[in-house]
Amino acid sequence: MLKNLNNKYFKIFLISFILFYFYVTLDLNYLFKEFKSFNKNYLLLSILIFFPNTFLVIYKWFLLTKKFSNDNLFFLYKKFTYTFFLADLIHNPAVIEISKFISLKKISKLERTAIIINDKIIIVLTKFIYSFLFLFLIYRTQIIEFFFYILNEKKIYLPLIIFSILLVIIVFKFKEYILKYYIKYLSSKIIERRKIFLIEIVRNILMSCLYFISFLQFTSIEYALLFSALSPLIEILIRFQFITTFGFREIILFNFGSYLGLDQKIILSSLFISFVAYTSSALNLLLSLTIINKVKKI
Repeated sequence: MLKNLNNKYFKIFLISFILFYFYVTLDLNYLFKEFKSFNKNYLLLSILIFFPNTFLVIYKWFLLTKKFSNDNLFFLYKKFTYTFFLADLIHNPAVIEISKFISLKKISKLERTAIIINDKIIIVLTKFIYSFLFLFLIYRTQIIEFFFYILNEKKIYLPLIIFSILLVIIVFKFKEYILKYYIKYLSSKIIERRKIFLIEIVRNILMSCLYFISFLQFTSIEYALLFSALSPLIEILIRFQFITTFGFREIILFNFGSYLGLDQKIILSSLFISFVAYTSSALNLLLSLTIINKVKKI
């Protein structure tokens, strides 16, 4: 199935469809006029803020795998800066996961898969908690009202009770496997959990700052804050992309913005984010190559 989806003819069709979709949907003359109001200082600030993101991802992977691999941080930075740049260039996050899997040569495929799953669990868990707390700070009154509204809905009690019972049964049935998995891959003896979660929190803050700056230019401050809070969840959706194509982030943000009643210039915010991400990857690759050349000369 995935092989068929990555067929070159399918890719050409998908890219053509995306281009045609935006061509018939967007007013290019209007967007070009709006683009002229673009602030170059915001771009430089965004690149500066987001630049550490690549290193933080690599450092987190180093902390996750150092008990299973002899690769040092410098080697991983040299290797993965190219991988990140390639993934951004061909618009396919799966390249990063494949590279991670291949890099763990000394352990079994099952163990490699488990470590990558751990990484995803930490990413998703941190992003959901971060977004919820951010949204709660912005819309705490509405969230509290919604919470009490749910509690007053008696129809939801039965599904919640059934779900809780099923969860308890699953935990008790597989508790030995869960405990072994935790000890082998997630215990404090294996990974530095505090550092790893701190890195993920910092990465979410950097992403929120990038979204805030990009949306502040083309929308109101209220929507800039909303998209800043939702940015970790939006990036989770983007990471589900397993087809080499472009415009995935743009489609998500454009349609979500349309649902909220936002102007089509929201697409410029999305392009701004993508450009900053690509530039950050390119600069990290350039830094990596510069360091390698200097080390060779020593």
